[in-house]
Amino acid sequence: MSNSITVPVIAGLAVGVGFFILFSLSLAGTPKEPIMYLITADGNGHRAYNNVYCGEACDFLAYARVAPRNTPTIHIDKDSDFGLKTTNTPEQPIAVMFIVQSPENGSSSGSGTFSLPMRNGNYFAGSLESGEYILSVIAEWDNEQPNLIRSLHQFKVVII
Repeated sequence: MSNSITVPVIAGLAVGVGFFILFSLSLAGTPKEPIMYLITADGNGHRAYNNVYCGEACDFLAYARVAPRNTPTIHIDKDSDFGLKTTNTPEQPIAVMFIVQSPENGSSSGSGTFSLPMRNGNYFAGSLESGEYILSVIAEWDNEQPNLIRSLHQFKVVII
């Protein structure tokens, strides 16, 4: 009687272990979520410490997160430079497009497309007037899966 119970139990355990292994392997191939940092430097080019990142609220566009609920805010001196840096992924984006909008009226204050690395040590020139802006960054990744080609990162930038 013990033999008749042992075979189904062993078979069930084998199927369970096999399922667990397949599930683990499928998760291992999933790309990590990119994190985009907004970094700042003072007028002398020294790295500042008021840096913010767009992490869990920012993701690939395929996940339908078009506008993060909690957009990180950064205050930047008008004479400072600011730029972007990506981490948490073994690869860097092949191109980055950015759009700067004024949140009051939604008008675009500027936009551009560039390939990394950015000029002047990854910094934009600080050429915005004082005020609040939404910086939307779309990063393009070299990925074979079409739904993981672009990611969106948004920052609220306050120029003082």
